[in-house]
Amino acid sequence: MTYLDLTLVEITSLLVVRDIVRTTSQLHHLKTFRLGLRSNRSIRRSVLKTLFLGCPSSLVDLDFSELCVGAKVTHPIDPKMDDWDFDQGPLLLRAEPFPNLKKLALPLNPSKEAYLVVRSFLEYCPAVEILSLPYANGANSGIKNIIEDIGELCPFLSSVSFPSDHLVEHMMRIMEVLPAGRLKTISARYTTVLDTPRIGLALARHSTSLRQIEWTSNAQVESAVIQAVLTTCRSLQVFRVHARKEMGTGGFLLAHAVDREWVCKDIRELGLQMSITRDGMNPAYMDDPSKATWTEDHHQHWEDLGMFYTQIGSLTHLQVLSVEAMGWQTSIYNPNRGSALSPSKACLPGLLALGDVATGQIGYLEKFAGLNRLKELRGSFAWTHKDTVARMGMREVDWFVEHLPALKLATFGYSSENPRFAYRMKKAAGVD
Repeated sequence: MTYLDLTLVEITSLLVVRDIVRTTSQLHHLKTFRLGLRSNRSIRRSVLKTLFLGCPSSLVDLDFSELCVGAKVTHPIDPKMDDWDFDQGPLLLRAEPFPNLKKLALPLNPSKEAYLVVRSFLEYCPAVEILSLPYANGANSGIKNIIEDIGELCPFLSSVSFPSDHLVEHMMRIMEVLPAGRLKTISARYTTVLDTPRIGLALARHSTSLRQIEWTSNAQVESAVIQAVLTTCRSLQVFRVHARKEMGTGGFLLAHAVDREWVCKDIRELGLQMSITRDGMNPAYMDDPSKATWTEDHHQHWEDLGMFYTQIGSLTHLQVLSVEAMGWQTSIYNPNRGSALSPSKACLPGLLALGDVATGQIGYLEKFAGLNRLKELRGSFAWTHKDTVARMGMREVDWFVEHLPALKLATFGYSSENPRFAYRMKKAAGVD
């Protein structure tokens, strides 16, 4: 057996722990082990360490992240049965490090002993390259002390994720402690990344090695930080930012998107939330395609849009693109409260239309002509937006078919008012 997945294992007594260890210690070819534990009370550090040291030396990937403490146990064991395995001999617990363990996901919320739990694991994992750290937002968690020693404990570490709440200080310190040019992946959820000289230096420190950056699940990332990633990390292949949708949070500012050239030309997956206009809706000046009434600010905004779409179009290795326009609809009862606009109302102005000097139509769709590897197109590309409905026709449909041959999925939406048009484009372009 090379793969074992034990989920929702109820720790009703130490007998269960010993049964698991006696099983796993005999699986000499096991490569991947997923273990999810449930208990109605805190699981002692000694129990977690016993389960860990009962794994075989062949292990390459260990996931201990699923730990549910305080869960109702559905099948409590009779205390009299706790020592029924007395005749099965001692447990086989390893005393040496795991020589092959490359990927480790630690319990998300181990206990108040988080520092001791993490250290007791990492001391046996000198070969680990990919590490998922536990919940560490408490001031007394001790995780900061582990991070200070992590370079020594895990000399080959190159990818770190924080799948639960944590202090952004921990992420920053990881980037500073690891040797320059070592870090390949950094991902975090529920975090706040502010623009400071420190984040700029940390990104520059690993600019040649970083392949993947993900700040998701209501992360709050300042626009200048997003700009720094796109203009610093040349080796980037995946960059996803999913921001907290609250009043006053604007995503990636258009001004920052066009200020400097993006250098991540090999990127495969890009997910951004954009602040194109203040309210997320189509700019009013686009109602005049002749540009006769446009002000200087209108012309500049239109040029900036073209530069932004050109930046995306230059990423010719893109396979997955998600661009969501951020916007807010305030409450008529309370102007200080509101809700995020739906993708069908938010807009990427002029992007789904082709420009035509002869007819006076304005559009920037041709900026995406180089994305012939694009497989998925997501975000604020809804053709039900009134601007898109007014400008989009079969010329644009034919353009998609010709210039985006790899496209398999596009979230254009569906127009209930004009279902025949929607079906026609889906059928012609061969997309979902």
